[in-house]
Amino acid sequence: MVINSDNATTIALAELIAGSEGEFVKMMNAKAKELGMKDYEFVNSTGLNNSSLGENYPEGTDPNGENMMSARDTAKLAYHLVKDYREVLEVSSIPVKEFEGNTMINWNWMLPGHESQNFKQYSYKGLDGLKTGHTDLAGYTFTGTAERDGQRLISVVMRTDSIGARFFETAKLLDYGFNNFSKTTLVEAGYQVEGESSIPVAKGKEESVSVEAGQAIEKVIKEGEEENYSAKFEVSEEALNDNGELVAPIEAGTEVGKVVLTYEGEEDFGHLVDGDQISVPLVTSDGVEKSNWFVLMLQAIGDFFVDLFGSIKGLFN
Repeated sequence: MVINSDNATTIALAELIAGSEGEFVKMMNAKAKELGMKDYEFVNSTGLNNSSLGENYPEGTDPNGENMMSARDTAKLAYHLVKDYREVLEVSSIPVKEFEGNTMINWNWMLPGHESQNFKQYSYKGLDGLKTGHTDLAGYTFTGTAERDGQRLISVVMRTDSIGARFFETAKLLDYGFNNFSKTTLVEAGYQVEGESSIPVAKGKEESVSVEAGQAIEKVIKEGEEENYSAKFEVSEEALNDNGELVAPIEAGTEVGKVVLTYEGEEDFGHLVDGDQISVPLVTSDGVEKSNWFVLMLQAIGDFFVDLFGSIKGLFN
């Protein structure tokens, strides 16, 4: 299925998993919704139009139905596939495979290692997947992925007019990505915001405790955009008492909120995965021990007279 785009194999797998292709189509659409995809409709497991299948279209689907998926949703699906089932790349990266006495040639001609000289012009360093496709509506399509220097990119090309064109357009996209984007550390572990890195402490031997980024924040960004990113501290209300204080004892490294990366530039590329806001835990830099009972008693007495003085003063204002 992955190497030779074999439709019969796709249907056999669908029936093995769900009992019938019709039931598998329901699973496909349910999974797409679960992944947060928005522009899609699956009517069979192969990607062909139902009208091309004659009477063999899956039960419960429109006989004239067509599989639909936007480029963004295709990229999102590829992201989850590679992220959650990375072993798929061990198969999708095979250029030629002997199977049951037959030689299968991978339809992905961009794979390095293709023996045929006809494919050398398409070879792309680091490319190891993912899947070609074709329908009358979508044209020749290709969802590709490549990794260089520890950075993986995913590209989606649709509506090209030939097998070769989809690979040339993919190379352009990947070149642009690798040449203009790189993973950058935007916030170091231990980072502190001036004037915002201290939280008052109640019932402690110290009156306050410092807070910092518990981890570094790394993000793939466009070259020259570093200055457009900043970090802000968001302290969790659940971590504070009614007076906005942490309550001792407090261990070093206690999570009290999060550090959120914000972008203030003009080229906001957004996030492929909904809700994928970049943040790391906000933690205490040091520990604070709880004061002994005598000190706590003196503090309570002091608080009492402060409140009493404030109340009396209020009578004459």
